[in-house]
Amino acid sequence: LFFLYSFLQVNVMTALSPELFALLGGGTKLALLSSFAFFANVIFLLPAGVIVDRFSIRRVMLGALSIAVIGTLLFAFSPSFFVAGVGRFLTGIMIAFGLIASLKLASIYLPAEKMAFASSLIITIGMLGGIIGQAPMSWLVSGLGWRSALTVVAALGVLIGVILAMAIRKEQQKTLQESHHPLKGLYGAFKNPKNWLAGFFICLLNLPVAVFGALFGITYLMQVYGLVSMAAASIVSCLFLGMIVGSPLFGWVSDFIRGRRLLMLIGSVLCLFFVGIFLLIPHWSVGALHVLFFLIGFTSAAQVLGYPVVTENNPPHMVGSSLSLAAIIVMGGGYGLALPFFGWLIDLGSKSYSLSVAYQRAFFVILIGIAISSVLAFFLRDKKST
Repeated sequence: LFFLYSFLQVNVMTALSPELFALLGGGTKLALLSSFAFFANVIFLLPAGVIVDRFSIRRVMLGALSIAVIGTLLFAFSPSFFVAGVGRFLTGIMIAFGLIASLKLASIYLPAEKMAFASSLIITIGMLGGIIGQAPMSWLVSGLGWRSALTVVAALGVLIGVILAMAIRKEQQKTLQESHHPLKGLYGAFKNPKNWLAGFFICLLNLPVAVFGALFGITYLMQVYGLVSMAAASIVSCLFLGMIVGSPLFGWVSDFIRGRRLLMLIGSVLCLFFVGIFLLIPHWSVGALHVLFFLIGFTSAAQVLGYPVVTENNPPHMVGSSLSLAAIIVMGGGYGLALPFFGWLIDLGSKSYSLSVAYQRAFFVILIGIAISSVLAFFLRDKKST
């Protein structure tokens, strides 16, 4: 629920954008307002890992959730652009804690052999928060207006806070590690090669979701296949549906066989195959594209196994810092750097080739990334159970 709320906050601006576009007088201010949450996320990702390792996870989660509720209410009742920006910045702080704190909590409550399934469920439930931020949120905005809709979002945060306060027992807190300096834990996280291998595995296997799902998928299908926006969006949504189905399945099987590496290899190789045939074989039917995007999302879901690799290969006082490092690699590399890079490749290719060829040549970089993820999975040996 904590991660669901943070992912809802990530996606809430989509539903608000039509009204805010008119209110703010254009897209520039709207984009800037939206970016405040991203700035806070980037700034606080690393401190979030240190904080969840250092303090009571119960207090950290309730504190972060409170900050998000305050930020949402500031945004909802903002008299000026500046106050709205402060509100979005505060919600961005909570977003930085979303996945890291949830995985840390799971590592406290659950044995290592259950972490893959737990991680996959956390991510799957978080994606449901993204879905809530789309059509249901748009329905709220159209019925109540954007300010009242945000008030409902704040109330949801309060409700989740009450549930967290009741569910997380104080006696199970592995709190304040007095013998471990926070910078020492951070240094240890950066020094562990498995954290880097797992982080880049997640980042590279997530490229189809980042490139097709977050930015270029709908545009590509409209411009190259000539589809209308609703049909293209329906196909791209199958990518996320595949992730929702595949994530818990990969996690459950991984825990059942007590191994991560084999499924990481299988998932990355199969994802490479499906992305490859999508790019190499032109003129797929609309029905086949739905199936193909589902399979790409399903096999890409093997990326969730990178998170239990991190939690299993670090001592408790370094888990949060190590997850922060992985999150920075995924967000910074997979979204912060990769998406502008793909845009630049498409623009560059379109100067010499048709738009279809320009897209295809740029998307071949995805194949290279997935192939590298397979190699990284090969070197990520499973931790021997004791």
